[in-house]
Amino acid sequence: LDLFAEECLYWVPSDDNADPRRCVNIAFDDRRRLEERVVRLHTGYAHNQLPERLLQHHISNVEVWAEDGSEGLRILSRQLVYEYRAGRPLVFFACKMDHRLIEERGELRIAEKRIIILQAQDPIETPTLL
Repeated sequence: LDLFAEECLYWVPSDDNADPRRCVNIAFDDRRRLEERVVRLHTGYAHNQLPERLLQHHISNVEVWAEDGSEGLRILSRQLVYEYRAGRPLVFFACKMDHRLIEERGELRIAEKRIIILQAQDPIETPTLL
C-alpha cells in the first residue's frame, strides 16, 4: 500500500477495451478502497482468503517509458501469477501489467495500476493480484 500514491487507481477490467465507469470490472479501486482491502486482509475476516493463498509471481518483458509532458514513468510488463490453496488445484493467471508512476514526496509511487487478465472473460475466483 505504501507504494501507491495518495491519489491512485487500481483497475482490473473484465474487458480491456471498455470504459471502466460503464462496465463491470474485476476491480476498480481508489486509495480508500485499497486501504479497506489491506485492513480486511489483516483482520482475518477476508473469507476469500481461507484457506490462505500462496502466490508466486513471474514478471517478464519489462518496458519503461518516460511519460510525455511529465516527469512520470509508464511501465509495461507481462506477469504469470501462480496461486495455490490447500486442497485445491494450482491456478494461474496470465496478465499484462500497466503501471503509471509519479514522483510524490521525493519517491516514485504508483498512480495507476492496470492488470489485464488474459482469461478475464472466463469465470474466475477473485484473484489475489494486488
